[in-house]
Amino acid sequence: RFWSSPACHDWHCRARQNDRQEEVVLETLWPQEEFVEARPTDDTNEYSLVQKLTYGETQVLLTGDITFDILNQIMESERSINILKAPHHGSYTGINEDTFSYIKPQIVIISDGKDNRYGHPHSSVLKELKKNKIPYLRTDEMGEIEFVSDGERVWLEGK
Repeated sequence: RFWSSPACHDWHCRARQNDRQEEVVLETLWPQEEFVEARPTDDTNEYSLVQKLTYGETQVLLTGDITFDILNQIMESERSINILKAPHHGSYTGINEDTFSYIKPQIVIISDGKDNRYGHPHSSVLKELKKNKIPYLRTDEMGEIEFVSDGERVWLEGK
């Protein structure tokens, strides 16, 4: 069940598990209101939605098609992320050599189509992940990827 909090950019979800109520928070981090009002660029990717899902100790960063400039700016204050959904399907515009100095996710998910015409994920993104010893999973290789959390631990759900 979803509802809007008084701050219109935050959404909250509550789920009942084991007869106790747990809070899941979905917080919108980007675009910031000042950025949208200033309209500093015509690149629509820069206005992509970025949200942080928090459930207990588990934090997942859900990115749209933002560039590494925006991601790195967000990561200056959001450092404890368990799972990062790679921006822009693993495009070279989404992650750069500075990204993992801000954030050390336990795993990165790359949502990309098999044999896509853009060549996603880009080799430079895979190189940065390997260099920083960050494991990653790709939807073009695995299909649907599902993680489960009890609020303390997070694990990959088997097919």
